[in-house]
Amino acid sequence: MSRHIVEALLLTAGLSVMSHAQQTTQSPPRSGAKVVVTGCVERADQVPRGAVQASDPDSLSFVLIETPASASANASPAAAAEARAQARVYRLDSTVATMNPHVGHRVELRGTIVEQPPAAAATGGPAPGPRLHVDDIRSVSETCAR
Repeated sequence: MSRHIVEALLLTAGLSVMSHAQQTTQSPPRSGAKVVVTGCVERADQVPRGAVQASDPDSLSFVLIETPASASANASPAAAAEARAQARVYRLDSTVATMNPHVGHRVELRGTIVEQPPAAAATGGPAPGPRLHVDDIRSVSETCAR
């Protein structure tokens, strides 16, 4: 490959990384917003308290822990840890029958934000994620990076 092609590829990759970094630092989507998010489906009672709004989450409630591409298995351990630390948690509004088969899997969800979380100060801890009404689910992988 010529040096110019390599430089162009590196520039394109750098812009893509910068664009992704800007996307991950944006504020949460507003109520009524249509979104597409990729992440790992977990039972609400299996994630740390404060990450979900319910005071006593149960095994019939589900969350999606957003996992950007930088948290993939191919990423360096430092990059994956950074991405997980910045991951957004969505409380899922869907049926048990729809979500149960996807627990522990990486999926792409299409849906609508139906509720914004309260401010962190009101809960005394980290702000819980927004509630996402799930319209469509697509399997990406049967495993999640943890």
